[in-house]
Amino acid sequence: MSTPASAPAPTPPPQPGPALTVAPRPVAAPRGSPFLPFVVCAVTFFASAALLGGVSGPEATAFWTLPEARLWHLFVSLQPALWLSSFLVVWPDFRDARRTVLPQETRHRVGAALCFTLALAAAALPLTVQELTGTSLLPRESELATRMSGFFTKMTLMGVVGTVAAAVHAFGILCIHARLFELAHAPPTPDLEDEVREYQRLRSQLRRFLGYSAAIIGLATLSTGALRNLILDEVPGTRFSPALVMAYGTFFSALLALIFVPAHRTLTAVGDGLAERLLHASLGTRERWSEWKDEHQAIRAHLGLEDSALKTLQDSIAVLAPLVGSLSALVL
Repeated sequence: MSTPASAPAPTPPPQPGPALTVAPRPVAAPRGSPFLPFVVCAVTFFASAALLGGVSGPEATAFWTLPEARLWHLFVSLQPALWLSSFLVVWPDFRDARRTVLPQETRHRVGAALCFTLALAAAALPLTVQELTGTSLLPRESELATRMSGFFTKMTLMGVVGTVAAAVHAFGILCIHARLFELAHAPPTPDLEDEVREYQRLRSQLRRFLGYSAAIIGLATLSTGALRNLILDEVPGTRFSPALVMAYGTFFSALLALIFVPAHRTLTAVGDGLAERLLHASLGTRERWSEWKDEHQAIRAHLGLEDSALKTLQDSIAVLAPLVGSLSALVL
């Protein structure tokens, strides 16, 4: 007589995958005085205003009495303070080994340096044309209208330093682009904590470099538009075409877009890859659609891939800041 077949063992319910925990890391305490950056930038602004507007004489009179001159002097004096404040903020991104944006591979460092050289040469194109042709893009009446002695020398110096300042932040964007490539091609590790931290840090630094680049170029564009209004008001009949201001803003907007847009696309691609790996590690054997959807949205939000329309608009405005600045200056 045959023995009855034993009942099959019940299938154990699927177990959730391992929970993703991010171990906290100690944060280095800030050094120095919390008021030092503000004091340094404020002193820089007043020193720039005194140097450009003068302390006494016709320069100071124009600075404090003429509305158009006052507005132009304000824009010009703010630029060195903005350059200095931006350097103070991003300097640790190059110096601190724990948060450096410099690529680790030699070939990527060389590539970033070459692209930086090209970007610097393109940004210096207006100044280069002036030097090669022995002419000035600004009317000869500029010195008379601004009542500023050594006008062309001071403006050339401002243009050179401003170009270098914007190029430094553009170099930061190029370095971040290379670091994202290194992160994407690095061998996958079971522990994703370090990769997630690195990605989020690079994302934050990319927006910071973009914001400062846009602010520096946008303020310079506003200054050019304010100078045009001043010259036309003080010396009627002077030829200062608005097309020059528009060309200035359009050129630098296009240059900034050429640097930022590829980096942003790589940032999104790397983030999508990390999101898929995090999703697989978090869900484990769970296959319910609701769980997958909720977890997928949470991970993408954690990585910053589900940005709101406002943040997307902010990035777009930052890229178009020079063009917006030129239009605003013409309207004002």
